[in-house]
Amino acid sequence: MRRHNADGAMEYWLESADLMDIRKEAGVKDPYWNPPPGWKLGDNPTQDPVCARELKELREEIAKLKTSMMENRKTEKNLALVTTPNSAAASQNMVHEANMLLPLKEKYMDLMKLKDKLEGQLGEIGKSLSGVEVIEDYRLLL
Repeated sequence: MRRHNADGAMEYWLESADLMDIRKEAGVKDPYWNPPPGWKLGDNPTQDPVCARELKELREEIAKLKTSMMENRKTEKNLALVTTPNSAAASQNMVHEANMLLPLKEKYMDLMKLKDKLEGQLGEIGKSLSGVEVIEDYRLLL
């Protein structure tokens, strides 16, 4: 083949005899198109074959990841269904817990009464001690 380059000089090169057939099969209308190294029939003629191959591998890997994620979601939903208690068992647990809370509530009320009583006693002790301090301060002044 031959053609003029950008400088106007004539360029010559040899082509494979079946290059015209390859161009037709690839759908390339440019008579000067040469397949890049590594290009195979079925690859995109305008894209680098290495990039095209890597892109294809990435798409396959993404598809695998999507399917595994969907399987994981199904598994999680199944686990959620298994671990969720049914309403009868839950109501029995609530009744049992309510029965356990009654004695605790009574103990809490008793402790609150005792706390109020102790706070009152501490207040009285504090008042009496402040009176003692005043008397001692008065004695020191004399």
